[in-house]
Amino acid sequence: MLFRCFLAVAFAVLPGMGQSPCEVVKIQQPTQFGADFAQSVALRGNSLLVGMPNVTNSGGYAMFYSRSPSGWELDQIEQAPDKAIGDMFGWTSAVDGNHAIIGRQSDGALTSQGSVYCYERQSNGQWSMIQKITVPLGYWAFGWSMSIDGDRVAIAAKGAAALGDKGRVFIFEFENGLWVQKWIIKPSLDTLGDWFGASVSLQGDRVAIGAPKNGTGRAYIFDRQSDGKWVEQALFTPPVVSPTGDEFGGAVSLHGDTVAVGAIGYDYPVSSAGAVFVYSKGQSSWGLQQQLAAPPNGTFPSFGFALHLVGEVIYVGAPTNALPVSSAGCVYRFDRVGTSWNQTAKFFGSNPFGSAWFGNAIARDGDLLAIAAHASPVPQPGHVHLFSIAGGAHLEGNASSVSASAGGSQPLQLGACPEHAGDFYWILGSVSGTTPALPLGAADLPLVVDAYTLFGLQYPNSPLLPASLGTLDPWGRATTSFTLPPQSVPNLVGATAHHAFVVLDSISLAVELASNPTPVLIAP
Repeated sequence: MLFRCFLAVAFAVLPGMGQSPCEVVKIQQPTQFGADFAQSVALRGNSLLVGMPNVTNSGGYAMFYSRSPSGWELDQIEQAPDKAIGDMFGWTSAVDGNHAIIGRQSDGALTSQGSVYCYERQSNGQWSMIQKITVPLGYWAFGWSMSIDGDRVAIAAKGAAALGDKGRVFIFEFENGLWVQKWIIKPSLDTLGDWFGASVSLQGDRVAIGAPKNGTGRAYIFDRQSDGKWVEQALFTPPVVSPTGDEFGGAVSLHGDTVAVGAIGYDYPVSSAGAVFVYSKGQSSWGLQQQLAAPPNGTFPSFGFALHLVGEVIYVGAPTNALPVSSAGCVYRFDRVGTSWNQTAKFFGSNPFGSAWFGNAIARDGDLLAIAAHASPVPQPGHVHLFSIAGGAHLEGNASSVSASAGGSQPLQLGACPEHAGDFYWILGSVSGTTPALPLGAADLPLVVDAYTLFGLQYPNSPLLPASLGTLDPWGRATTSFTLPPQSVPNLVGATAHHAFVVLDSISLAVELASNPTPVLIAP
């Protein structure tokens, strides 16, 4: 039997595993809603905020998810309290610490003006709206883009009739429980219809702002001075202008002295393939460091539609990339070594489909990467794909408790890297805790061996853990559940069952990886 081999093998980790991003969870839009889930996505710590602005006969929604040891759970579904059909609440979203902000493209009778709703997380973990922010009449699309960093937020209105249809970026700071406007940023080239503020990225006392329309497009850097004024430091344009319109500045991402600027209309390596330009600050000025492009494939991938720069890594969204099917989308990873940026990965969402638009929005915090695929047009529901930057094996549970008297189930999602496709997985459990872990040569299974563990070894795929032993799919994933029948295990009421899994090489049966433990409370 396979479990006897499992106990007998001298376990060893195969080389080269666990460094590429691995999809660990895929969150699908709630079934009661119609379309546009994941138009925007924001991630910070254990909080995930997803915008769904374009729901038929609705003003739009925003959904708060939280991560617990048992997995990601939908906590709240929010709408604007003064909602109106067509408002597109959730067009943009941002979260940092206990602050969350949500953009709304229209504002009831004030068509196209836009507004922003501010939330604060309470001690019980719930998010409560504390403020609605508007700007003077005449501005439009306020909240089109936004970026938050601690107690400071930059919010763009990409047009204003009173200013000849010129955009502005508003700086707010959190004081005495409210967001207070501190400054209005305007560019040196204040051009009609340039969409200044179509993209914005704020970090500390510095903000990058894109203005992709009215010609080839531009991007700017502004720094905050000691007196509170924001002063323009740099103006960027592409080195070669495309005849079709570059949309340079359609996306920006700032980190320290480096900024990435997307230009989805740039004609390289094929017409309108898109490009990303990376600029860095020297001792006295900003300069172009490198131009990034997707490998030529004869498609229109919208390379640079979404960007996320942190440290020495840039993630680039190409949501209309035609591989493996039309507009399935993909994301590229570039790493900086010295002054050179090199592509190190290209990845897709699990089960890609046509018009998924995987890569339309990107967020990252720590070792977790969130990639939106909002499905446009709408043949299928939108998704948020969560990847582990560190790789490895991950187990997520979608319920925190099951009832011993009524019966219940905790769905379990297993994730490993695609290179583990076809390998065996084995889920085991323990009601005795997670430490000390069980050493398996090269990996430590975080379970204390008890009768439940031995039961899982001797009787895999039992009704208690159906599909506990099997093979990982082409994406290195599998699903199962911990299932209790009604009127079961009364002596275990109040105990916590932990589950974890190992990945075994399909040929040698050597243990390659061990996952995290996932708990579930056995309730009355």
